Amino acid sequence: MKKFLKVVLSSLGLLFVVFSLGFKGNATTTSVVKDGITYNKVTSQADITDGNYLIAYETNYMGGFESKYFKQETIESAYIFNIYQEEGNYIIEFDDNGTPTYVGHNNSKNAAYQTTNKMDSKIKTKWNIIYEDAVKIENIGCTSYKYLQYNTNNPRFACYNGGQKYLDLYKAE
Repeated sequence: MKKFLKVVLSSLGLLFVVFSLGFKGNATTTSVVKDGITYNKVTSQADITDGNYLIAYETNYMGGFESKYFKQETIESAYIFNIYQEEGNYIIEFDDNGTPTYVGHNNSKNAAYQTTNKMDSKIKTKWNIIYEDAVKIENIGCTSYKYLQYNTNNPRFACYNGGQKYLDLYKAE
């Protein structure tokens, strides 16, 4: 009987280790905390309303801008995005040292840009945001490379044709 219990307990311990290693990142994370504020994961279209958000893929958060894309950051360095509707489309805005700055795309391959001019004629700053098992952020006005996604091969957030990873949004309470 002792030997049987030892085998059962050992097996349960092994199962716990296997399951613990198998689940990681935002796959099971429903909320995160940044700067003392709780952000809840968007799980339906109804959750997408005007407010402050973190944009993420697993434990990689969208942050610093570099040339033609947004860098992968930890939650501590992640940008906080104000996402709101304007004329039926979404605007993705963040504060860049006191200056309102907008996420956009200009139809140039997989680039994602930032601009301080929301009405910029070259960089399109209007988005459609749809929840379908993941968040699909589609640029309005661009015909190619129009989805804001995460690239796992070159860790960064940029615009693609849909071949990279769709994102998670976390909304501030």
